[in-house]
Amino acid sequence: MAFGVGNTSTLPGNAVNTAPKTWSHNNNGGKVVVLFGGGSSNANERDINTASYNAVSMGTRAAFQDDGGWSSAAIFALDTATSGANTVSVNNAENQWNQNGGCALSIVDGASGFVNGGNATGNTANPSTSATGIQSGDIVCAILSSDAQAGNTEPSTSGAVEIQDEEDISSDLDINAFYAVATGTSMTVSWTSSGSGSNWSI
Repeated sequence: MAFGVGNTSTLPGNAVNTAPKTWSHNNNGGKVVVLFGGGSSNANERDINTASYNAVSMGTRAAFQDDGGWSSAAIFALDTATSGANTVSVNNAENQWNQNGGCALSIVDGASGFVNGGNATGNTANPSTSATGIQSGDIVCAILSSDAQAGNTEPSTSGAVEIQDEEDISSDLDINAFYAVATGTSMTVSWTSSGSGSNWSI
């Protein structure tokens, strides 16, 4: 297969207090990336600090982001991952969960290594940040966790391919994840959301 994104999988948005959070991902590429979001007033529950695939620990590829009030987001990756259907596992510092959800994707025939492109927190409408240190043709993965409750949250980055869209988990948290192919050495990852004043993490 040519370089690109292979299979994807999701853990649907939920407010079930079980830990760790697990789901099955059928890896058909050499690498696996996990994107995960959470919502809680408990700082330890927002601290998404570990992930594994097939019981192999995954490295943190985007610095964990916590808006300090409710939402948090993290990206993990494994450079050499076992093929086939295996378990994704994600946990936090509290070992229990409030609102959460996540997804995984396989990267097919990618070069070795990942780039931590960028992250941000804020409370404005239409959240965004810049992914830097990339090259044209790179696959850029992004996740937004937001407590916006007004309207839908959707990607606005050109060429975005949505992986997961969770609206108002327990009438509250939005999680949206996508990937896009870079056309230069930087790109803006962004979402359309009318939730001005709502905290978010990317």
